[in-house]
Amino acid sequence: MYPSPPLPSPPPPPSLSILVDAVVGGLQRSGALRTLVDDAVRARSITRAAGASEFLGHVRLRFVDQDRWLREQEEGRGNLFRSAVAEADWQSMCRADEEWADVDEWGSSTAERTLNAVLPLHALRIVPRAPLPREVATAVVEGTAELAAAARTLLESVATLRRALVPKHSPAAFAELVQFHSHFRADTDEFDAMLRGLCAEEAAMVVGVQALLTPLADHIQKKVIAPLLGCPATRLRCPRRAWLSRLFGTAQNRLVHQDMAGAGFDGWLNVWVLLSDGFVGRPLVMLDPEGLEGRELSWRGKRVLTPARARRGDMIVWRSNLVPHATGLPVNPRSDTVGGADDGEEEAAEEPSWEAAERQRSSFDMRCECTEGGDHEIAAGGS
Repeated sequence: MYPSPPLPSPPPPPSLSILVDAVVGGLQRSGALRTLVDDAVRARSITRAAGASEFLGHVRLRFVDQDRWLREQEEGRGNLFRSAVAEADWQSMCRADEEWADVDEWGSSTAERTLNAVLPLHALRIVPRAPLPREVATAVVEGTAELAAAARTLLESVATLRRALVPKHSPAAFAELVQFHSHFRADTDEFDAMLRGLCAEEAAMVVGVQALLTPLADHIQKKVIAPLLGCPATRLRCPRRAWLSRLFGTAQNRLVHQDMAGAGFDGWLNVWVLLSDGFVGRPLVMLDPEGLEGRELSWRGKRVLTPARARRGDMIVWRSNLVPHATGLPVNPRSDTVGGADDGEEEAAEEPSWEAAERQRSSFDMRCECTEGGDHEIAAGGS
C-alpha cells in the first residue's frame, strides 16, 4: 500500500487590508459608497447648523401663555406688552427727593400670563468674522483683548457718569432711563428729550451713555457686523433707537421673545456683546431654530443654546427675525429649582444695592441691516 499524498495546504487568510479593499471596491461599484459619504456629510452639516455641541445643564425660561393672552385680547382686557413705565410720571424723576418705582416692563400681571419651562442648554457654535453661512441662524463670535478692555472702560465710565448726574436713581430707574428706544425718534433716529420729558441731568445721562457707546458700536460694526453680513461698513444701518444697553444686571428680559418678525426683516442681524466679566449666573440663551414649534407669541423648543464659556467682549449673533431668545435662570437638576430657591423666591428678591448691581451682568446689543433700499420702523425688544 502506498501512502496517501499530502493534502494541499489551505490558502493563507486574506489580510485586513485586502478585505477592506474588497469591501470598498464593492461599495464603489454599486454606488453605495457615495451614498454613505453624502449622508455623513449632510448629517454633519445639519448638526453644525443646529449648533449641536456639549451639554451645559438646564435653564428655566418664561413663555407667553398665548391662549390666555388671546382670550384677554378678545375681551378687551389690556395688552401683555403694554409698558407700565409708559404711565409713570416721568417729570417727577427730575425731583431730587424721588426715585422711580421698580416697574416690571411687561406689566404687573406678567407671572399670571406666562408659563415656566425648563429646557436643556447646549453650547453655541463659534464662527469666524466672515460671511455667516445661510444655514447658521445663531452663533458666537469670540471677542478680542482690545474689545474686552473697551468694555471694561465703558462700564467704569458709565458708573462714574451715573454717580455724577443721577445718583438718586435706583438700578431699575437707571436701566429704564438709558433705553434708547424711549428717547430717539422712530422717524429721524435723533435724540429728543421731550419724548419722555427728561430733566437736564437725565438728558445729559442719555447723551453721555450714547457718546460712550458710539466708539464701541462703530468698532463692532466695522470689525464684526460688516464681515458677517458681507457688507461694506458704509452701507450698514444700525439705528440708535434699536441699541439696547442692559447695564448692571437690570432690564434683563426673561420672557422668550423675538425682536423683529416677518419676511420684511430678512437680512437683519442682532449682535449682542458681553460687557461684564461673564454671565454672572444669567446667561442669554437662544431657542434652537432647528427645533422650534409654534409661532408668533407662543414658541416651544426642544433646547436652548448659549456660549460654552462667556468672556468679556464675546458676542452672540442671530438673525433678528428667526431666533427667539431670553435671559435664562440656571436650574439645579436635583431639585428643579433656581440656585437652591424656587422661582417665586428669586423673583421676589429685593432690588440690589448699586454696589451689588455693578457686579451683575451687563451687555449691549444692536440690530443692523445691509442697506439696499427700504426702511422699517424698528421694534424695541430686549434681551
